[in-house]
Amino acid sequence: MYQHKKQLVVWLTALTTACGGTVDEAPPEAEPGTVTAFAEEALPGQPTATLFNSDKPGIVQFDATGDKVVFQPASSEPLQFQDWKAFAEFTQKKLNARVHFHPKTGELEGVSGDYVIAGAPAIADAETKALHDVVNPVGAFLGGLKGYIYVGGEPVCVRPEVCGDVQLPPRGGVEGKDLPGEGPTAQALRHATVGTGTFCNASGFCIRGYSINVHTLFNWTSSVTERVSGGTRTERFFCWKGFIPWVCSRQVGEPHTMRVIVTYVDLLGTAFSGGSSTASNTEKVERGSFWVGPFNPFSPPAAVRAWATCGAHSGSTASGGTGTRKSDIGVVRCP
Repeated sequence: MYQHKKQLVVWLTALTTACGGTVDEAPPEAEPGTVTAFAEEALPGQPTATLFNSDKPGIVQFDATGDKVVFQPASSEPLQFQDWKAFAEFTQKKLNARVHFHPKTGELEGVSGDYVIAGAPAIADAETKALHDVVNPVGAFLGGLKGYIYVGGEPVCVRPEVCGDVQLPPRGGVEGKDLPGEGPTAQALRHATVGTGTFCNASGFCIRGYSINVHTLFNWTSSVTERVSGGTRTERFFCWKGFIPWVCSRQVGEPHTMRVIVTYVDLLGTAFSGGSSTASNTEKVERGSFWVGPFNPFSPPAAVRAWATCGAHSGSTASGGTGTRKSDIGVVRCP
């Protein structure tokens, strides 16, 4: 039931469309505000922990500004869990995840959560002394460089962009690029659309936005607002913190602020859940949801129920705002 090989359908796109207009208010369930989580020190054999809002189970906040949040375990070996119960206990403790049980049988169904992140996280590779960009913070927290965890001795891919066949994030200006594949995740059932989507203010501060919707054993949906040029630039480089491979950084440029608003749409075309986040002087700000495991079709979590992900992206510096553009991906239309 938990076999990672039995992938479902994958929908992925990373397209910022040139929709005009502005967004003055967040959706009803939005939680505006600045990301305020901080990374703890990394321990040997463990990924860095994050401070989460324990008053709201299911929500985890990452702070990847500066040199915070190294997602790689100190050991390059994948995390090992005796069974799914042990995995659920770990994610509940480390990611503030919700643990789901079948209402009738009591069987463990999986774990889910919502996250918000500011900054552009990277993984430090001690072997090659290189940095690797992270586009999937929850998957990277769990899967490290290789993208796998082991549950009961079986590998489970939690970074499909690394150990699967999903291409992330959008790069360049190629439109409508199909991904090769066979079986249940063949071209007929999934695709990737890549667009630059860059828009700017008068001073040359430019951003882009994109939305992600991935359905495998690791379900994941999010919207991202990302700095392209101008504003505050974060320069990262490999370094050591004691004996731990680390990500060091320095910031240069003009102060800026970015915002992302995300809304999910179910199969009936009904908008639900979502929220907004704002961050200052970061490379990106993102909101998303995740689910690992099978699910109850009568009560699916947000990351499974979201058959469309809708984003709104904006930013500003002292010289003025960029305006707002929208991104969307899914099998149903965004409102």
